[in-house]
Amino acid sequence: MANESTAIGKSRLYRVQGGNVKPNISKFRFIFRNSKLEIIGKDRLHITFDDVERAIEFYIKRGDKAEVFTANINKSFLDKIKSEAVPQEFSKAFPTRPQIDDPTKTKGSFGLHESYFEELLKNISNPIIIKKQ
Repeated sequence: MANESTAIGKSRLYRVQGGNVKPNISKFRFIFRNSKLEIIGKDRLHITFDDVERAIEFYIKRGDKAEVFTANINKSFLDKIKSEAVPQEFSKAFPTRPQIDDPTKTKGSFGLHESYFEELLKNISNPIIIKKQ
């Protein structure tokens, strides 16, 4: 998995999903259905921005049945997420706000409430799913 370059005004989104190594198996949330990108489920969606090393770390933990969803994302949308995000300890007080995930390991991981899904999809370009062959 190479660190892909992004266009000006874009950031890179990563989500490692699936896997076969317990307890690190993750739900498949990004799928293509009839050539259209969808987010499956209503649970908080945990994603990472601009940190390919963190994505590789999760890919290794989840095993060879995992896949990596990656896409360009408009930087303005990422800036919105960052400005509205709250630490995990405040997520119950602010349940619809983005949650800062693993701040001691990365500055780019967030859990998004379902109210962000539609806007997230509108801000994605060039999505791909990388699977081990």
